[in-house]
Amino acid sequence: QAGTLVNGTVALSEDQIEVRVSFVNASTGERFGGTRLARQRAELFELRDDLAEEVAVFLRGMLGEEIALLERQAGAENVEAWELMQRASDLQEQAGALMETGDIDGAMQRILAADSLLAAAEEMAPEWVEPTVQRGWLDYRNSRFTGFEDRSAADRWIGEGMVHAETAVRLDSTNSEAMELRATLQYWRYLLNLGGGEADRLVGRAEADYRESVRQNPQQASAWSSLSHLLANQDRLAEAKVAASRSYEADPYLRNAHLTLWRLFYISFDLGDGVESRRWCEEGRRRFPDRPRFRQCGLMVQWLPDSQPDIDLAWQLADEFVALSSPGDSTFNRHKGLVLVALALARAGETDSARVVAERARAGPDIDPTRNVAYWEAILRSMIGDMDEAVVQWNVHAAANPDVTLDEGIWYVEALRQDPRLGAQ
Repeated sequence: QAGTLVNGTVALSEDQIEVRVSFVNASTGERFGGTRLARQRAELFELRDDLAEEVAVFLRGMLGEEIALLERQAGAENVEAWELMQRASDLQEQAGALMETGDIDGAMQRILAADSLLAAAEEMAPEWVEPTVQRGWLDYRNSRFTGFEDRSAADRWIGEGMVHAETAVRLDSTNSEAMELRATLQYWRYLLNLGGGEADRLVGRAEADYRESVRQNPQQASAWSSLSHLLANQDRLAEAKVAASRSYEADPYLRNAHLTLWRLFYISFDLGDGVESRRWCEEGRRRFPDRPRFRQCGLMVQWLPDSQPDIDLAWQLADEFVALSSPGDSTFNRHKGLVLVALALARAGETDSARVVAERARAGPDIDPTRNVAYWEAILRSMIGDMDEAVVQWNVHAAANPDVTLDEGIWYVEALRQDPRLGAQ
């Protein structure tokens, strides 16, 4: 009565062992997924460990999807409502795939169709909290589509999501996902600078809801991960790293592991911890080789204080960063990759080349609405002593992000903080 069979073959050459693994649906005989590993013959024990890890990671991810399905089914009493929610879930998956290809219109059509199905499920089972929570997450997803490019539209979607979140919390005040949804919508509104004079209160409420979510369910890995992001954004790096570690520990089925690994990398990087930065970057690239952010981290570790930059590798990583990006992100990531290469050049002492590449990297608000490239150029200019230009680029970034500050404890902003023109920010 096994659900999945693990098949494999071993090929031996004079100096290398190669293992190929595939997975088989035990009920249908259909093959799905697979991997290939190769090691030198002298590394047989390492190959054995790698094989066990690769197979475990795949199976844990698959089990995670099944367990999520069972968790949702446990709260359902109306079969028709349950079926509608499953159809809505399928449409959401289709929307995600279309988004990856750049088909925004097709994705939005499926999201709207999913919302209609969830609304029907709500009517059939008004006491069941899950359809309401999922409608809120759809609103959040819609707000992410518009995001920084159309803040007013994003704010409308956030408002609709908050209605669903508040309804869900009223239905079940102990529901950890409903609390996480409300926290995420509030925090996203804060990140979009839509809080106005209420910004501090907004982020405070978001933190309180995230903490309540993980109190209700310590295994709510995505809430731990988002709490980590919030704390890091508040210059509370030690707390942020603890939350990210809790997320990683709480995510045995890898539902959210790629985000958690990124958080662990970024916080370690901000703290200037080269050993931990490289550890989490390498782990992310090994587990999620198709995620562009794990090429970005490879670029970033090139300019850590203890690094010996490999400029050829930096250019290769920049190309891969773009190649792995979705169509909607590739143009921006091309510019971002260039400025990160410029930082590696600066660390290698090639300051003239760094300046040239940084100028090539510049992007206008149509490509870079948050002026993130300008932020990294400000860091670069401060590293090589071009403080006048560093201030100019920082001000470009700050104009698009009024609440931005130069946080204490982040090693790469210290030169900017020491400039009397910026030190008070």
